[in-house]
Amino acid sequence: MEYDIVNASVRGEKHEKKGILNMDTIITNRLKNIYAISSKIGDNNHKSDNIVDGLVCKNLEYKLGILKNELDESKEINILQSIGDVISNLNKIVFQATDYNRLNDIEGILETVINSPGKLDKNKKDLINQARKKINNSSINYMIDEGISRCTLDVCFIHENMVYSGHVGNGRTYKINADGTINKMTKDHLKWNSKIDKQYLSESEKTLINKIINVPLDSYIGIGKNIKIDLYEFSLEKGDSILMCNDGLTQTVSEEEMAYAVYDIDKAVFNLLDIAEQPKKMAKTYSRINKVSYKQAQEYLGLRNDTSFIVIKKE
Repeated sequence: MEYDIVNASVRGEKHEKKGILNMDTIITNRLKNIYAISSKIGDNNHKSDNIVDGLVCKNLEYKLGILKNELDESKEINILQSIGDVISNLNKIVFQATDYNRLNDIEGILETVINSPGKLDKNKKDLINQARKKINNSSINYMIDEGISRCTLDVCFIHENMVYSGHVGNGRTYKINADGTINKMTKDHLKWNSKIDKQYLSESEKTLINKIINVPLDSYIGIGKNIKIDLYEFSLEKGDSILMCNDGLTQTVSEEEMAYAVYDIDKAVFNLLDIAEQPKKMAKTYSRINKVSYKQAQEYLGLRNDTSFIVIKKE
């Protein structure tokens, strides 16, 4: 059974104005049925950002490619556990790489101390103390403050009409049935304030409140030992679709609009980007919550952030 696949990744207006490149990466390996979206967190241009692209996306595709080969050889493998292990290892690598880059900054200070002739005077002791302070600040807390070398990750691996998925962060994966009903398969990894009662909030309201007050993530690639990895599987029938997307799309396109937009996959990219550029239902919700006009809401939300998605439809 074959699949139709379309995708798009567009730099948001916020990054365009700052001269920052699109911070999303997409994998669409049709041969091995590996699909993923990774979104960097934070707006800083830093050399470690390349680590996110290189290690997370390329390594993920490589490791799942090996998994696909082993399955083709009829090896008995727990697919979900394998995906979880790959994501866990990537998290460790990115976390360690971040600390390594920060320790490089410290090395310059220590080198100055080591190469200084004679006894250590007060200034040199102060220099050592600065190094110690930087070492203490090179932990995960420093990385959080700087917003570097972190990313969200959503992956779907399709094998024998089953979808095996891994999820970290606030990207989303939806299953859209042939009859047009849409099901959110992922849970947003957000650290909500306990004072906010989410029980009576719609999905759109939660998404936009998250945007307005900038609810922090409580899991992402690069967080270290506290990572949460959600693993799940579901089947695909003829006419069913998968929509994988980052928060740039979910903040501008409602779930109902998503289901309608991807019904005709040949028009899915145009339909989704058209709504993302001029939000309708999400703009109405934002207007009500934030007490601004509908037009102001549209202007603020429309393709403000990098927007990326993959649509996979079973023929």
